[in-house]
Amino acid sequence: MTKRSGFQFKQFQIFHDRCAMKVGTDSIMLGSWAHPEGAGRILDIGTGSGLLAIMQAQKSSADTRIVGIDLDDAAVEQAMENAALSPWAAQIEIQHTSLQAFRSDDNFDVVISNPPYYSVNAKAIKEAAINQQRQQARLTGSLDLEDLVKNALRLLSDKGRIFLVLPVEQHQNLRMLVREYGLHINRQLMVKARPDSEVIRGLFCLSAEAGQAPLETLTIYARQTEYSDAYKLLCRDYYLNF
Repeated sequence: MTKRSGFQFKQFQIFHDRCAMKVGTDSIMLGSWAHPEGAGRILDIGTGSGLLAIMQAQKSSADTRIVGIDLDDAAVEQAMENAALSPWAAQIEIQHTSLQAFRSDDNFDVVISNPPYYSVNAKAIKEAAINQQRQQARLTGSLDLEDLVKNALRLLSDKGRIFLVLPVEQHQNLRMLVREYGLHINRQLMVKARPDSEVIRGLFCLSAEAGQAPLETLTIYARQTEYSDAYKLLCRDYYLNF
């Protein structure tokens, strides 16, 4: 029997052999950092393998309902499989739809997303022709940051929260959109790969409620491939070896 590609967490397994975007550090950090406490409904935009939806289910109450949406057929099938195999199958629903077309009778208390983040350019278009599925998952052609923020806000409850992970190149754009749409950054975590490297990612919590946004920092690796104590502490509920 051929061994399937996947990632084993403490309480669940994620298969990603049919997904364009595999389990990665960005989603693991975001899923660990986001706090869904008190959320009755959670939306995972661009769910891919279903990882973020399942991570939120692990730390939510038993009556929390979670919806993951994605445009890619194979990703939707894989997310459905992973959700069904998880301990929280009854709480998770996966839908094949774009964010722009998605409608819900009830708003969401938490919206979470590891969105596509590479801008479309000549090089990206060439790469897309080589691997269309993977590029759709990573390019901002079908879902740019403004579409994401605007539609997330449309689906958000009055006191709801939006959790995003973005590369540093998108941070200023996000801050402009936050002001334009009347949102506030309530939490932010700036991530470096190593102590002597530049910031590569930002994790953000947005809401309509005004509040201070203390600047948190995190270094993934203490040295070479050895995870830092801070990273281990952040992700300890999920990683097998932490």
